[in-house]
Amino acid sequence: MKLQQSFLPDGRVQTTIHFVHPVGEADSESVTGSRVRWAMACTPNLIQLHASRGRPVPYVRSDDPRAVTCPACQETEVFKQAAGRQEPAARRV
Repeated sequence: MKLQQSFLPDGRVQTTIHFVHPVGEADSESVTGSRVRWAMACTPNLIQLHASRGRPVPYVRSDDPRAVTCPACQETEVFKQAAGRQEPAARRV
């Protein structure tokens, strides 16, 4: 699986991390035993984003807004609402 990546202005490479949020119950169980249906914020019509045995999810995703780097996800209302409920990330010194 090749990661989605972009170049930052200073030349560093950044892996794209998409924001996912629960949208109901899945038709089948994931490898972790979860039955939650997830949607990706920047592609809301792409539902059921859990991996199953032999079928990995082809992108990096998180339900924690602090980890998200996808600019399209960050522009969505669902992301902005979730980000408003999160505590700021601890600052690295």
